[in-house]
Amino acid sequence: MSPLRRQGSIISSSLMLFSYWVSKRYYGFLKSTNFGQSWSEAEYIFDANELGEMDMVAYDDTFHYTWEGNFEDGDRWETYYTRITDDGPILPVNEPLTLIDDHNSYWSSIAVNEHGHLAFCCVDFRYSQYFAQGDLFIRFSYDGGENWTDERQIYFLHHAGGYTGMFFMMILFA
Repeated sequence: MSPLRRQGSIISSSLMLFSYWVSKRYYGFLKSTNFGQSWSEAEYIFDANELGEMDMVAYDDTFHYTWEGNFEDGDRWETYYTRITDDGPILPVNEPLTLIDDHNSYWSSIAVNEHGHLAFCCVDFRYSQYFAQGDLFIRFSYDGGENWTDERQIYFLHHAGGYTGMFFMMILFA
């Protein structure tokens, strides 16, 4: 693993999530027990063919993140959810939060409130006639990511794009 190809995000004083590229993109994590003075050997979480950006939140000792991408060439991009603690990933890893279909989903956002309830939002292109812009869909978890509500469409004009999900996350928890 070349350090020049590693991209990392320190997500607490004791945990760093990183990705690196070989022939696929791999995600792993490092742990520290001395506030980042030294780090453990890399531990594997998952690999994928293509990955977009991750969005991440933390509550208590659990980090929740979403990412969009695919596992095989030619697959549509969907949005997935993974939880991780200092002990490692919580199964299942890469739980799909969007409908696995012939239409992409992108630009996911995840948020947590003071009660540990999670909100997820993304743009999905399944109803867009030109598949250039999509609609916003949301889901909630009231038990730390164990279970999620059904998807609910909250924007219907087929023009949601970019990072509009972040704006809606602020409204949902206001």
